[in-house]
Amino acid sequence: MKQRIPLVVVAGPTASGKTDMAIHLAKIFDGEIINADSMQVYKELNIGSAKPSMEERQGVPHHMMDVVSVTNEYTVSQYERQATKAIKDVYNSGKLSIICGGTGLYIRSLLYRMSFSNAISDETIRRELTEYVNKNGKLALHMMLSKVDKKTASRLHPNDVKRVIRALEVYRITGIPFSQQDNNGKFEKKDIYRFILIGLQWPRQELVKRIKKRIEIMVDNGLLDEAKKIYNLYLPSSLPSMQGLGYKQLFSYFDGSCSLEEALEQTFIQTRQFAKRQMTWFRHQEPEMHWIKADEPGAVIQAEQLVSEFISNDSAARRENR
Repeated sequence: MKQRIPLVVVAGPTASGKTDMAIHLAKIFDGEIINADSMQVYKELNIGSAKPSMEERQGVPHHMMDVVSVTNEYTVSQYERQATKAIKDVYNSGKLSIICGGTGLYIRSLLYRMSFSNAISDETIRRELTEYVNKNGKLALHMMLSKVDKKTASRLHPNDVKRVIRALEVYRITGIPFSQQDNNGKFEKKDIYRFILIGLQWPRQELVKRIKKRIEIMVDNGLLDEAKKIYNLYLPSSLPSMQGLGYKQLFSYFDGSCSLEEALEQTFIQTRQFAKRQMTWFRHQEPEMHWIKADEPGAVIQAEQLVSEFISNDSAARRENR
């Protein structure tokens, strides 16, 4: 039987302490970090994405950070291909891969054979496409689809706006035309991995406090200057990189749509809502998650024990397969 690659996944909502936990585990178990945060893949998004500094990484190698510019499209399928290569490289070097991040779709793309067309959705993209068709008309929307997926466009009438939007949504997220997607809707674990899922959870009010504090620290560390540099690139709002929390709200401040106070308040509100959606995703999509109460004193020890047991079981499995 072919040996499976062991993976440790550290997940949870924004501001839950995933990075610190993952780095701690990497130092204890001789691991390297594979980023699974959809904003930390961008080279220019540092402060607002809460990307750990070189000092904060404590010498632990990090992969899948700074892999693309904000000027480029970056899809789940691109991430899956590059991260899979990084995982194999880490494994071949004799180290343990620790997946760390809060982007559930990124994590799921690594662990499962996904049917992207049935699995994914992005409310922001749907809203933008709806606004586009309202402004430019059904034919213009259909023409947009024809440019990236002629086969699907030929099957859909321009009046079938809902399905045209769905096909464009899938393409925008995955980079793969809807007509080329596997539409069976099944989620099978990839047989090349053995993995353990560790989730960090906080009492709601405590997490809200952590989110508020994090935003304050980001502002103190220069978030406004970083966001202004991105704003001055005049990039299309449709780019995934332009949807980052904090940046998007500050763009409204820069163009005069709101005050700085309102932009920061919206950043807080929408980040809080985002954290809630993340928890909902992980609870519904990852029933095998081992949840750790991160506010309790024994949280780190509990995580260490889970990983230690996982590694022991992995070693036993290797011996059996010899």
